[in-house]
Formats: sequence, C-alpha cells, structure tokens
Amino acid sequence: MAAPQSPHTFVLVHGAWHGGWCWRLVADILRSGGHRVITPTLTGMGERHHLGRPETDCNTHVMDVLQVLKFEDVENSVLVGHSYGGPVVEGVYDKARGQIAKIVMLDATVLYDGESMLFSASPEAIEGAKAALIDGFMMPSWPQEAFGVLKEDGWVYDWVKRRLTPMPFGALTAPLKLTNPPVQGPDVLYITCDGRPLMDGARMGLERAQERGWSIKSLKTGHDAMVTAPAALADMLLEAA
Repeated sequence: MAAPQSPHTFVLVHGAWHGGWCWRLVADILRSGGHRVITPTLTGMGERHHLGRPETDCNTHVMDVLQVLKFEDVENSVLVGHSYGGPVVEGVYDKARGQIAKIVMLDATVLYDGESMLFSASPEAIEGAKAALIDGFMMPSWPQEAFGVLKEDGWVYDWVKRRLTPMPFGALTAPLKLTNPPVQGPDVLYITCDGRPLMDGARMGLERAQERGWSIKSLKTGHDAMVTAPAALADMLLEAA
C-alpha cells in the first residue's frame, strides 16, 4: 500500500459564467484525503453575480484571487485554472509566484501580456456579443452543452444549467496585464479535455502550452471535467501536486 500524501493546498479557479460551486465534486474528493481546498468565486459570477459592474475585468479577477491568497494565508499552493480561469491564474502567478508551488491549467485559454479573451475574435463576432449584452455590460452564458455537459451525464446536467450566470463583458475584452515573462517548462501541467469536441479557446491553449514546453495530459471527457469526470481530475491534480 502506498504511503499517504502529505496534505496540499489547492486553489481552484473557475471559468467564464461559472463560480466556485463548479468545483464541489472535486473539492469533496480532495478534502476527503485531508487536503485543503479553496474555491473562490470571481466578481460578477456565481453567488457574486450581483457584484458585477461595467468596469469589472480580468484584472479584477486576478485581484480577487490575490486577496484570497492573502487573507487565507496561502503558501506553497497548487493553483488550478479552468478555461477563462487560465489567464486569471497567469495573472496571479505573475504577482504572487512565491506563494505558488505548482500551476495546473485545465483546458484553459493561454494569453500573453496585452491580450484579451477576444483578441482573435472577428469584429462581427464582437459586435454580435455586444448586441446581446444584458444591461449593457453583462454577457449571457452559453448553454451547458457548450461546456461539454450533456444529458447523458445525469443529474449534473440540470445542476450546471441552474447555476450558470451572465458575466461582465469587460472580463473578456480587457487585456491581461503581466509584468514578467510567461512561465516556461514542464513544471506547469496542461490538462486537455478531448473526450468531446474541443472549444476553440482550449484548442489554442493546448497549442500555446506545447510552445511553452509545459507538460501535457489528457482527460477523455468534456470541457467541464470537474463536473463530468471529478474523480479522474482529482487523481490528476494529486499526481501533479
């Protein structure tokens, strides 16, 4: 029998239109093994949906997580970013790398300094998104199927559907601000969810992860692996810690 692992601290950062709630199944597994798990919700999403403002952007979300690291006395942590949470994690690591032992990107978008989530979108696509905004600044959520959560996944299909919220459009249009060069090398783990069709942002993220020499692993599930394959994902996070 393998010796039990020493406890780790995991900080799990969700993606667009989600909230800290989406990590519940993975967090339960990790906590049952004695690990500390923190699942912040970014401003303007999830239970903090009502706090979104026109000026809320990705740099606001970087500050959300930095404040959690500060007030929760987080050290030597495993910082995990899913989808849109990838750029947030890069921004956090840029400013607090001394508190972070390991970065894991889960089917995440990967940006360079000065890029936004919509940097590669066509002007027509951006104008179409603007036309659909709620109150002029909140972007409606994509359906759960767009995140690879399907009816065949059982009860989580409706669970996710009920919890997706609009999000501040500024989070997708504002450029990410980084001071240091992007982290390179195999110490960063990129997990691609390729069991169902890849999202465009995740496909580009995988290509950039390869360019940076990050370690690559694959989960045969949908984009929201924390919902559709929580046990397999938890095992992968523990292996990476």
